[in-house]
Amino acid sequence: MVSFFIKGGIYCMRNLDNEIWIPVIGYEGLYEVSNEGKVKSLKRFNPKSGKHGMWYKERILKTREDKDGYLVTHLTKEGKAKLLKIHRLVLSSFYGEVKDLQVN
Repeated sequence: MVSFFIKGGIYCMRNLDNEIWIPVIGYEGLYEVSNEGKVKSLKRFNPKSGKHGMWYKERILKTREDKDGYLVTHLTKEGKAKLLKIHRLVLSSFYGEVKDLQVN
């Protein structure tokens, strides 16, 4: 069972495992991130793919570790891919954009 709610004016989804999915800041309508650190691409139609366009299914994205041991994934928007850290996506999507963080 899935329930929906609004958090800070953003439409969110919660599944049976209490995993909460919220849009990734800057990639709304394309990707969502969960409070458990999973990232998924949303079902969408890209009219520029192939001869007649192409539908993309919703799926959980693969992650890998970067050279510092952080989990990262690629997000694409308007044909440009970026390698982003998962923990930063969770932080910015759930708590807002945070600048100048330093870990000691």
